[in-house]
Amino acid sequence: MNQSEPQAPTVFDLQQLPCLRAVWKDLRSRMNLDKLPHGMLLQGPLGCGKSVLAEHLVRTLLCAQGSDGGCGNCHDCRMVKANSTKDLLRVSPEPGRHDISVRQIRDLRENLSLSRQSAGHRAIIITPAGRMNRNAANAVLKSLEEPNPGNLFILLATGRARLPSTVLSRLQLTVILPPASADGRAWLMKQCPKATKQDCERSLLAADGAPLRALEMLNCDAMSHFETTISDLKSILKGSGQALEIAERWQKMDLENVFEWVRIWLSQYIKNIAQDIDKKRFLARLLLELYDEAQRCSALASTPVNAQSIAERWLLQAAAAATQRCR
Repeated sequence: MNQSEPQAPTVFDLQQLPCLRAVWKDLRSRMNLDKLPHGMLLQGPLGCGKSVLAEHLVRTLLCAQGSDGGCGNCHDCRMVKANSTKDLLRVSPEPGRHDISVRQIRDLRENLSLSRQSAGHRAIIITPAGRMNRNAANAVLKSLEEPNPGNLFILLATGRARLPSTVLSRLQLTVILPPASADGRAWLMKQCPKATKQDCERSLLAADGAPLRALEMLNCDAMSHFETTISDLKSILKGSGQALEIAERWQKMDLENVFEWVRIWLSQYIKNIAQDIDKKRFLARLLLELYDEAQRCSALASTPVNAQSIAERWLLQAAAAATQRCR
């Protein structure tokens, strides 16, 4: 399982996804009042449904009847379903590439200069928006600064740190958060009736509460990798694990996922000791340093960098922290 935004099967009802109901209600209200902006940023953790929401939004916009999610019967809906419309443009990193290049955005701008197929809107989905290199982001900025009536840019991202402030200033922010744990578990158990309550809770923990990512993890071998990662993490922090041996094991897995799980587990552990922070202030500081470094390693793991060297460096830092803790 990689860290691209999980795609929900088309049978999912957006209204049934617990983290999207209120967000969609707000967007639909703005659509009805014709108050949608020309640029939007959908921000939220992986697996919270940003792609699902974006698809639902553009299908509604492009539908001749204006039906929620598209009526599926009009000419425009059929063209969208067949991926044959020029009124819905998508930009993502090309196969084998980490970033979205300026050439891709220039091609996009050229397509935007062509006439629309219908008299309605044209939607542009860019994901993950944080992967745009500097020149690509500047090229997008030009389109946002000179908006063409009817064009809607929808950028998807897990955060805002990698987007230039100039681009952010032209976008209306919509934040999607994980649902309450009980709602997420109930939804997940409905999707996976053979899964136990414990299975669902563990997958939601591994997915940091994001329901679509938890579902993806239940449907592949990611949960065994998660358990291995957490077991290794605990051993290195206790001072019993061998950093180089664990690094060799980790680099055979999806390292971006590994460090995301490390970050999630450390976050929960830090919260648990926060109630007794006066006695454990030194431990908390060490763990926060490891947390920050794990977050940086997770970002590095998505780039063409040697996986084992990333894992080794973090694990050696963790082993050193364990030694300091025991002094």
